[in-house]
Amino acid sequence: MFATRPHPRQSLPTYEWLASAGITPSTTQTYTLATLLAALKKASGGFKPALDCTSNSINAISWYYNLKGSAIDGVFVPIDAPQAGTCSSTAALKYPPKGSPTTTSTSATSTGTSAPGSFPTKATIKAVQSGSTAYVGGLLSAGTWSTQTLATYTLNGNASRFTMTSSKGNCGVSGGVFSCGSGVTLTPFAAVGPAVSSCTI
Repeated sequence: MFATRPHPRQSLPTYEWLASAGITPSTTQTYTLATLLAALKKASGGFKPALDCTSNSINAISWYYNLKGSAIDGVFVPIDAPQAGTCSSTAALKYPPKGSPTTTSTSATSTGTSAPGSFPTKATIKAVQSGSTAYVGGLLSAGTWSTQTLATYTLNGNASRFTMTSSKGNCGVSGGVFSCGSGVTLTPFAAVGPAVSSCTI
């Protein structure tokens, strides 16, 4: 199972919601996580996003959805984030203007086949019926539903935040529709549940 996170600027007015609560980007002003979440939950109609930070500076606000119906004509229904983001619940958090520098660290990563227990770099997206290991269909390279031979997607990131591409191009969600192609804007996704360990997302 996987939950999707459309880019906030594509689907939700996150910036405007924060601004209406008096929370605006600043290099010096700080906020508590509780204050930020309360403002967003109120403005979104009761849904709680996940806030991710680097060095106590917000770098991502992620909204989650469940798919109701089929992958072809289903609707993305908003839900609370299944897990908290990386922002501290006790620290003073900065909400920096776009493009502000943040402290980052780097580490070497390997490419190719993933080590056992690690997040895969390649995956086939399959739908599995609850209580069964047999799949009932999945996605082709353009992001369309099929019960035939399925596409292999390239994953970049980790289980809590990753992007996908196929042979058709970037993959993303816009207007509640998942697709892949040359004109598609990448949408971050998050893997939920044990299916990721077997590369079935």
